[in-house]
Amino acid sequence: EIRARDLILLVKRWAKDRGICHAAKGHLSPYCWTLLTIYLLQVRSGCDGGPLLPELAGFQLASSLAAGSKKPIDDHAAPTPAPQLPKSRGPLGRARTEDKTTVGALFKEFVRFYRRTFDWRKEAVSLRLGVRSPPGKLLPIHIMVFEDGVTTEAAPNIEDPFDPTRNLGEGVSEDGFRRLHAEFARAEALLGAPDGGSLSRLLEPWAPPAAPSSGEANED
Repeated sequence: EIRARDLILLVKRWAKDRGICHAAKGHLSPYCWTLLTIYLLQVRSGCDGGPLLPELAGFQLASSLAAGSKKPIDDHAAPTPAPQLPKSRGPLGRARTEDKTTVGALFKEFVRFYRRTFDWRKEAVSLRLGVRSPPGKLLPIHIMVFEDGVTTEAAPNIEDPFDPTRNLGEGVSEDGFRRLHAEFARAEALLGAPDGGSLSRLLEPWAPPAAPSSGEANED
């Protein structure tokens, strides 16, 4: 699915330009953004069309790598997908042929899904399952503590496709998570503009807020 590759490149370019693609600074890594993109293409449904990619087992190379892992992967005693997707998705090749959604439209879906639909507190990104579901029993939940020392929030739950005991979102900081949501909100607003939002505006490099000058600080 060539659109998957192009969408991944666009998402990573957007995240990088907007300053939310740097794991060392408490943001998601480029690899995590790739996983989020593939996951969207696995679970899209309804008016957005059907899935464009299968679960991990449907990728020949990836499934062979996963099969070589010695770690248990039956971490859902009773999976509760939300929403429920059929276990057999049928001939995805035919679905991809009939689905004419452009990469630009898929990017809008990506933003809307993670801005409006995906429940960051209760769901996990799992390419292995390829359906919307809560975090598996083996996936450690990383809790972020805010600056006040009291407020807490669960960090993004992103399962390593080849190790269900590893949460790739555990390095996200409170500030990184706040920025992530802010950028999804900005992108949604731009894409919802009458002109559809220009690519140059969408990819405008992010710059941190300017610190007040010493004169302004003294006036305060």
